[in-house]
Amino acid sequence: MPDVHQVEPSVAFPDELVRLSCVYAAREDRFRLLSIQKKLHDKVQEAAESSHIQYGPILLGSKYNKPGVHFATCSDWSRVYSQACDTALSDSFAYYTREVFPRQELAELVTSLELPRLDHRGAQILGVIHAWQTCLHPYTPKEGLGCSVPDSMLDLVASLLSLTSLILMSHDPMIYTKTALNRLITVWPTIWTWTRTLHTHNMQSHAVRAARIPPRAELDMDSFRKHYTAVFDALRSLNLPTELSALVVETEGMLPEMMATLWIEEAKDPTATLGFRSSELLCAHPLDPQINVDVLKIIINYTKDAPRSLVDLIFGRIKRNLKQPQIDTANLSMDFTFLILVQEEDLRWGSQTLRADILSHPMIVTMIMDVLTLAIDAEPRIPDSKDCLKYLNNSLRLLVILSEGIQTYEFVDKLMATTFLTSIARIVSIRMGDRKQEIREMSTYFNTLLGGTIARFGVYRSLLSNIQRDLVAMEKKYRVLPAVFDRILKHTNPFQSLFDEYRGKPVFLGCGDRQCNLIDDGRNFRRCSGCFFVCYCSRQCQQRHWREHKSLCDNMHSSAAGSRSVRLSGPDMRFIIYMLVNDMAELTPATRLAIDSSLETTTGSVRKMLVLSYDNISGERLETNIINFDDPTAVRQLAERVPQLGELWQSSCSKQSLRASGMGITIPILALLPRGPVCSDPQAMTVRMTVQIQKDDAMGNIMPDGSSGRMHVKPLHYK
Repeated sequence: MPDVHQVEPSVAFPDELVRLSCVYAAREDRFRLLSIQKKLHDKVQEAAESSHIQYGPILLGSKYNKPGVHFATCSDWSRVYSQACDTALSDSFAYYTREVFPRQELAELVTSLELPRLDHRGAQILGVIHAWQTCLHPYTPKEGLGCSVPDSMLDLVASLLSLTSLILMSHDPMIYTKTALNRLITVWPTIWTWTRTLHTHNMQSHAVRAARIPPRAELDMDSFRKHYTAVFDALRSLNLPTELSALVVETEGMLPEMMATLWIEEAKDPTATLGFRSSELLCAHPLDPQINVDVLKIIINYTKDAPRSLVDLIFGRIKRNLKQPQIDTANLSMDFTFLILVQEEDLRWGSQTLRADILSHPMIVTMIMDVLTLAIDAEPRIPDSKDCLKYLNNSLRLLVILSEGIQTYEFVDKLMATTFLTSIARIVSIRMGDRKQEIREMSTYFNTLLGGTIARFGVYRSLLSNIQRDLVAMEKKYRVLPAVFDRILKHTNPFQSLFDEYRGKPVFLGCGDRQCNLIDDGRNFRRCSGCFFVCYCSRQCQQRHWREHKSLCDNMHSSAAGSRSVRLSGPDMRFIIYMLVNDMAELTPATRLAIDSSLETTTGSVRKMLVLSYDNISGERLETNIINFDDPTAVRQLAERVPQLGELWQSSCSKQSLRASGMGITIPILALLPRGPVCSDPQAMTVRMTVQIQKDDAMGNIMPDGSSGRMHVKPLHYK
């Protein structure tokens, strides 16, 4: 007998085998017990022989001196043993299902339970419980399946799981009898283990398909859909408030985590293989919809650092559904409902976080418009006109919500860069039938967006050009514009008339330095780099004016940093200046007389400011008012409407700045421009208008024509 040299005694294989057998026997884990006893024994024997290590009832760490043989070290043996264990576990289930698991009995039970037996609901319930108790529970390890499972077996389990979910969702009183419920609770760990196993298998299979790896067989896709449906039904049924689903609390958050994973994978799926059913897991109860915040929080955490944001995923789901030959109308409605709930009603953490992400997304207007366009395109594929109108109204509602959530100017600017107006014309051309409620709702959105929002911003030349471009294009196509555009035409036509007059007329924009009388008429004025508002004809004028301008410049610069101010382009500013001069010249006699009182008299100068409001709740293009700065009540009322002005800008209205000079009379004008919701948070633009007249001239003779050159405007403050 060869000498035995002991090398760091390790665990003897027979003792380890006995220990593992006892552990799994105590747990009634027949699967692992059989696996350890047979497969691991076979694999270790095979590995030992291939490594020239004798295997017997002695310590596995031993060496044997055999002539002509290179003996393995203890570390070599540990590696072989580890590999043998891994291989044994991965192969064991095939042996287990072939030799031990009662597949045939389960298949027969599932087949019999799937037959229509509406008059024997009680028998079906008991049959499902019996199948879990006899065919799965004794053979399922409590700690989960640590190896792959054949598709044929997963098919049987998926069928049984779907039947179980169907019973749970039926709310049949027989399932909640004490006997049935106790039997179901007994097999609950098994149901949960197989639900997780199917879910893991589905996600792995989907990852393979997403990587464009060819399927193993034609039946793979049918099997995959079956498994996916089973998991979805199980998650939905276990999410219902029942005695059985109360056990989900003990799963340490795994149920919402699985639901979140399902939602994310559906949203990321470019081929829509998974469908859109998981919308029910995030926003359940169609009659009284509520957001599942636990699931939403997990989705937010999983996607916060992902290449595609959660906002992209949500809108991607909706757009992909609308592109399908057969639209999933139920889940499309649920996705729309979820978006609206997030932005309108739900105030919990997850919803607040997502709401902020939606409002701050740089492409949010474009994404909503994509959804609206796809909803219009999908109209022929939607059987029920009510559903079609609902999707259109939901898209319009999202636009209205967005217009109230972000700066209105920013919203209109981005909206007019899309095909919004032409999309409205397409919607009007759809036959809506007798859907009075939906049509009334749609009319409300049209009035809000067209008349109450977009039309107000014709004061900006850039937006006016975009509006007119689309209106002209539609007139060519439809000859007569639909009546829905009457209100926007009523509001924008006066601005367009002014713009037509403005083209080719002299510029009234003057140098910001109070001592300079030059205007920006081909002189290439430069803007102050701090406030980007006041213009100068030369560096000398800018330096001379800096002491007077500095405090206002700092004030405007801090406002611009907060992104509240509408940054005017050169064309926008020149058009607004022209409009101010034009409206000044067309004031009523009463207003002119009021301004006349600001001229210096024997008793001194009365300080007054002309307020020209282009942001009015009445819908009028212009409303005028006179503010007397020596009247505390008038000053307080102005401060309440335009709180951002503060007191700095009033320095321009001092007696010295308004006094008559060789240049004429300087009149301060406050122009209120639309920026936020109507009559709320206006953009305040303060200018000095210099009128080239003598004190005994009549104000009624002032005309803004190119030959007189009697007026020019100096920008002062913009906030």
